[in-house]
Amino acid sequence: MGNSWLHALDDSLMRFNHSRDQRAYEAGRAQVLEVLADETGAADPATEARLVYLCRSGDGYFREAAVRQLGKKGSSADAWLVLIERQNDWVPQVRQAALASAGMFLKTERLPVVLAALDAVVLLTRKSRTDHNRFVDQVGAFLDRPEHRSAVFTDFRKSRGPVARFLLSRMLRWPEVAQAEVVRLSTTHKDFLVRSRFLSACEASGTVGEAALRALLADRHPRNRQKAFLALWKNPPADRQALLEMVLLDPSGAVRGVALWAAKQSAFDLPAFVAALGNGEALSPRAYLGWLQLLGVLKNRESLPLVEKAFADARPQIRQAALLAWAAISRETADVPTMRAMLDISPKVAKLAGQLLRKGKVLLSGEQLQQISNELEKRGDLGRQLAFAQRLAYWEHLAWLLELLPRYRGESERQTILREVADSLARQRYALAGQTPAMQERLRQAMRQSGLREAWRNHDRLLVSLEEFD
Repeated sequence: MGNSWLHALDDSLMRFNHSRDQRAYEAGRAQVLEVLADETGAADPATEARLVYLCRSGDGYFREAAVRQLGKKGSSADAWLVLIERQNDWVPQVRQAALASAGMFLKTERLPVVLAALDAVVLLTRKSRTDHNRFVDQVGAFLDRPEHRSAVFTDFRKSRGPVARFLLSRMLRWPEVAQAEVVRLSTTHKDFLVRSRFLSACEASGTVGEAALRALLADRHPRNRQKAFLALWKNPPADRQALLEMVLLDPSGAVRGVALWAAKQSAFDLPAFVAALGNGEALSPRAYLGWLQLLGVLKNRESLPLVEKAFADARPQIRQAALLAWAAISRETADVPTMRAMLDISPKVAKLAGQLLRKGKVLLSGEQLQQISNELEKRGDLGRQLAFAQRLAYWEHLAWLLELLPRYRGESERQTILREVADSLARQRYALAGQTPAMQERLRQAMRQSGLREAWRNHDRLLVSLEEFD
């Protein structure tokens, strides 16, 4: 019967496509619509494929009729996607038919098809039509059915981005009996924005809310841990002391910052807490990082040997934390570890040392800076040298680049240095005459030895900028 229906439809379409005048055109359309209105077409793949094709016809009457039939006969992913597509049709009657057919399509046996196409459903929310909300809510209500929860949970674990956030918005409306699983899946979801959205939704008080906030205290992202702690601290729980002690040892400075604020508000004895932890070796690696930074907060010089020991640790993140603590406890002796950190095998440790120099947290003499430069030059690490130079004051940086140029003979390295010099000159804001005589002489000497005029003989504009160095 299905084949007979298709044959009738194909014959009608053929007569329609070959119509030559208005009367034949109208007669052909009537035949096509008559067949499309016939309920005898079987729900087989061939019938469904033809209906999907007609849903994209240039004739609005065909699209409307095909969409209505597809709601009754369709069951595949292609059928569902075209029903979603027609929700954005430019003809209101087609959109209304698509909405009605989508409602007929939403059956439990088609749940996998609906879940697989959620990205297309969510995409409709970015369109300008307000009637899309009815369709999206219709799909959401379908997913909310109790018998669908297990499948939705499974899909939520795998989803990312807008789809995951859409599923979360539905799951948060589910009854309390399902919320334990919602909490578990949301707090461990791989998408940061999902966890963040969930956190915002659970900041209100309540048993489930507190359980979720405690789970998010172990979140991978510091911002979520910080927000979770602040939400809990609004109504401090019975174990507020243990909660505060845990967050004070967080490896993130932002999280420890709010914990230190809370400690001051509650008259917490921070020195006694830190002293009770001894040398910190019994702590987990994450807590050890937080403990090192607490030593820096307290600035107790008696703890400096513990910081020195930590700075020799094989783990780069421990060396970073130790360097920060050392600079906070004893700025006058932090120059030596900072020099070592600038030459550290870990780029992150070296970057931190450079930041301390740039911000003035640690001071190095000209001789110490030269030692760092010489060591980097021995290693042939031009990239690290240039990164190091960025930490210097403007005129010191320019002089250092000019002095570096003659020590590299390779064309690639020289061009890299020349680009750095050009960038430096482009940032010049003050005249050389405002510098000390020693700096002026150093720059002129570096200019003469750099061979820069020969290298830039075709760059007149830049040479003008260097005239004052002669």
